[in-house]
Amino acid sequence: MTDHDDFIPPYGLGGEASPPDPRDFVAELDTAVALPERFLLTGIPAALNQHSTPRCGGYSGAGIKAAQERAGGHGNLRFDADWLYDVAQTWDGIPRPPV
Repeated sequence: MTDHDDFIPPYGLGGEASPPDPRDFVAELDTAVALPERFLLTGIPAALNQHSTPRCGGYSGAGIKAAQERAGGHGNLRFDADWLYDVAQTWDGIPRPPV
């Protein structure tokens, strides 16, 4: 299995902390064991990062196909999200120049 840290920027994938909500509750983790600094989660494809491109459809399609192939016993395959986006745009009849 490949270490996919090089695909995720050090500042994360753009997530932001949610504002405080009075309905939130604090989980009691006193009995939990200490978690390691790093661990390898197997069985799922790597997170895809479209950066600032408007190609979420291509990236989500590539991620779904990777998950389907993994579930079908074909391993962790990578699909070209940018190619998928470009082909979809052509089929839709609204091709755009590459970003």
